[in-house]
Amino acid sequence: QLQNQGATFSEVLNYGLLSLFTSPKFIFRPEVPTSSDPVYALNQYQVATRLAYFLWRGPPDANLLNLAARQELKNPEVIKYLVTRMLADRRAHRFADDFGNAWMNNRQILSSGLISRADLTPSLRQAILLESQLFVRSIFSENRSARTFIQADYTFVNEDLAQNYGIGGVSGPGHRRIPAPANRQAGLLTQANFLTKNATLDDSNPIKRGHEVMSSIICLSPPPPPVGIPPLPPPAAGTTKRDLLAAHRVNPSCVACHSFMDPIGLGLENYD
Repeated sequence: QLQNQGATFSEVLNYGLLSLFTSPKFIFRPEVPTSSDPVYALNQYQVATRLAYFLWRGPPDANLLNLAARQELKNPEVIKYLVTRMLADRRAHRFADDFGNAWMNNRQILSSGLISRADLTPSLRQAILLESQLFVRSIFSENRSARTFIQADYTFVNEDLAQNYGIGGVSGPGHRRIPAPANRQAGLLTQANFLTKNATLDDSNPIKRGHEVMSSIICLSPPPPPVGIPPLPPPAAGTTKRDLLAAHRVNPSCVACHSFMDPIGLGLENYD
């Protein structure tokens, strides 16, 4: 019709592509109700699509579509098998990476706020991020317990990162899985990603680390601190951070949260 109105072939093609890429049916994944009831069962192809875009961040494969065609996605045992298979697939890496970033903000290690750290070279920051990503992927693909996040006895390092940790016997730019040294068997809590993003440029910041454990891992988000609380001063001669933080336990406005956070943060001081 457009050609009959004098449009060129290119103009017709552009119009068709514009219509396609701006169509809600292309941009979104609509689920057409199967009844007038506001609560309704998804059809089998909608279930397959939800599974694929959730765990693979992409469309369903032939196996999923075949199961949908045979109406087998109504069987909980089939769904359980599928989820296990899909998480073991490389396509689930994007799901694991997105999970780690949404939960623990793993990609923050690449942010510009850390560039001024001379010891955090671009290659080391990438190595730190990949350790976190490979670690989270392993938990999903191997169907490990959620406790592995803070109890793992393994990690993933390359030569650059191993030297940062003081681990010998690792060479080359590629990451490999190794048993975690005895002093680092605490999963993500002793990984450089968690420790770095929960520190400041010149301090390990036990309060910030304790707060992150409390809010993101134990899910007990503390309330905002009282207005006008100054930052901790550097320890005076003959005192330590532990001495400074002990003041929180005698201040009625601080003790409720800091009696929980501070010991956790101080326990991570060994990792600088």
